[in-house]
Amino acid sequence: MLIRATLCVAFAAVSVFQACINAQAAPAAGQTEAENFPKAKIDLGGDFTAVVKFETEGEGTLLSKCSPSGRWAPDSKALFIRDRRLVYDIGWLGKMTGGDPVNDGKLHTAVLAARAGAVRLWLDGKVVVESPQFSRPDAAGHILKIGTATPEFWGDFTKGRIALVRIWERALSDDEIGLIFKGDGTGPNSPDFAHTPAIKPPSGGVPAAALAESWRLPPVQIISHAAATPPVGVPGASPEKTPVTALEKTTLTGLGPIRIRVEQPSTNTVEGGSRVVKRSLRIAVANTSAEPLDVKLKYIFFGYDAAAEKQLKILNEGTPDVAAKPRSTQIFETPIVTATMVGPKFDPTLKRVASSGTKFAGYGVQAFIGEKLAAESYDPFWLKDSWGKVR
Repeated sequence: MLIRATLCVAFAAVSVFQACINAQAAPAAGQTEAENFPKAKIDLGGDFTAVVKFETEGEGTLLSKCSPSGRWAPDSKALFIRDRRLVYDIGWLGKMTGGDPVNDGKLHTAVLAARAGAVRLWLDGKVVVESPQFSRPDAAGHILKIGTATPEFWGDFTKGRIALVRIWERALSDDEIGLIFKGDGTGPNSPDFAHTPAIKPPSGGVPAAALAESWRLPPVQIISHAAATPPVGVPGASPEKTPVTALEKTTLTGLGPIRIRVEQPSTNTVEGGSRVVKRSLRIAVANTSAEPLDVKLKYIFFGYDAAAEKQLKILNEGTPDVAAKPRSTQIFETPIVTATMVGPKFDPTLKRVASSGTKFAGYGVQAFIGEKLAAESYDPFWLKDSWGKVR
């Protein structure tokens, strides 16, 4: 019962927040909660691309990698808002700042991209500041944080919401960065870290009226197949459920009686020189009608060989049946799928060479009533064009 209630509150909160984001409304009294990610193995000392979507009328830290509880130190890193503008600071190296004011209560997208020591900061589709050499290796013991840095450094993110954070441990091309500012803004293929920050309501809880209005549905029923079915993907995958360290963007689609929400729990670890990513899909199927409906889901995990990123392939797929009860929600959890990548490696002259193994590209989910498509969800959205064309 506790799990069901928790899922309902989480889904409802995301629904309320997403409506605000889509409308680009001014921030309400709710506030993004600062979060630490000590297990996220993300390197901001080499090539990387970080994306932060946010809206605020205040200032403070968007993203940082610094001491878990100590002071601001050499090689600490933070992207934050100061004097109404974006700033990227590396401890004891310097800072770079630029762009128009961003604390106007509107939705903005910031992209921080580093390649071979050069750094560029994008804001809403334009490069606002760049440096040919602005990089330092990550300091030992520093951890990834969202909405905060160290206690004495500039301050937590205030008077607004961080909609999503995504980080790729590679420098995206200009064309790939361009995708971030188009469509649903999810960017190219699946990142190495993805998170939708939690929102703290002003009174310490989501108002009952807001929860009821968000979807007008009773508590969900959990249908889990994750533990019963072994994952499919790279050999050596483990069927056990792993702790969630990243959560992909939640989506809500469907205009008829069936609606679906999709979450993508993900873990990202380094094992023996290889990067191991484990993902599953948590699909919420809501029946808004007064009649029971038999729903067939079709889900696909898309991926590609790291050495040939332009060629998509299917890592795992399934077609489960869901008995959708009247005015209720069922949760279907897919098996865990594993992708393992070795590299990229560097030669003595620090030139990047090709990686090997498998990487995630994203997912697609479709829901059918009989032969009729009732709802669909894709992340990133461009994978819809690949549906039925990839083997």
